[in-house]
Amino acid sequence: MEKDAGQPLYLRIADRMEAMIDAGSLRAGDRIPSVRHSSVQHQVSVPTVMQAYALLESRRLIEARPKSGFYVRARVAKGLGSPQVCRRKPQVASLAGFGSVLSMLQDVTDPSLVPLGAAVPGDGLLPLEKLSRLTSSLARRMKSGSLRYDPPPGCLALRKELSRLSLDWGCGLDADDFVITLGASEALHLALAAVTKPGDTVLVESPTYYGTLGLLAQMKLKVIAIPSSPEEGLEMAAVKSTLEKHKVAAILVIPNFSNPLGSMMPEKNRRELLMLAEVHGLPIIEDDI
Repeated sequence: MEKDAGQPLYLRIADRMEAMIDAGSLRAGDRIPSVRHSSVQHQVSVPTVMQAYALLESRRLIEARPKSGFYVRARVAKGLGSPQVCRRKPQVASLAGFGSVLSMLQDVTDPSLVPLGAAVPGDGLLPLEKLSRLTSSLARRMKSGSLRYDPPPGCLALRKELSRLSLDWGCGLDADDFVITLGASEALHLALAAVTKPGDTVLVESPTYYGTLGLLAQMKLKVIAIPSSPEEGLEMAAVKSTLEKHKVAAILVIPNFSNPLGSMMPEKNRRELLMLAEVHGLPIIEDDI
């Protein structure tokens, strides 16, 4: 393969094979050349071919079968292209006028409409009768306990169970380290209220969950939107330059299955974000999924 300083060899191999799959030269179930054969064919190293095949696997174009090699995967339909990352320079922004977004959410309750813009399953997809029986069973077992308010920071039995589970997370937290809330929005509100005041600036992903923007607007906080990609989440170069230029009170991030992009922040980016937060003395608020 001819050298091209503008494009890595592994990427050229992967793109060429993807083009063959798209053109139908390679069909679902076809066995593609082995790593060693491709290495000889393209006159590149074995690690280069392995990197190309790993990229094709991540694109869900090929799959490895034990003791058999690599095969073209079946493609039900051509996937949508990834959203383009916003390239505007991060800057402090106001959330004025966000109320118009909330008014649109009222349409979710209209039974004649299918709410494709909200994570609301149709009633026909839910086992409503089974859920009703389970709810009734829990109410009978808990008796009056199901009718009482739990004092802050929440149900002690639940916090003890979370403490036990935290050992599996590698944290080893005590029951007193947990606060039970009425949902993610209240949890974010408490976390933001603990580290910010009205007028402060919070670093957020772009795009991010609209409900979070509404909460920030309600708390009279400003935001700096950092470009985020479906592959790696926050662009760390933009985070670094923004923290050097602006006074930020907190970093609000969804590293796991970011909403709405669904991205997973790589381990190296998480460590870099922790390092930047430590250098600048900033709290990180994680909206974990």
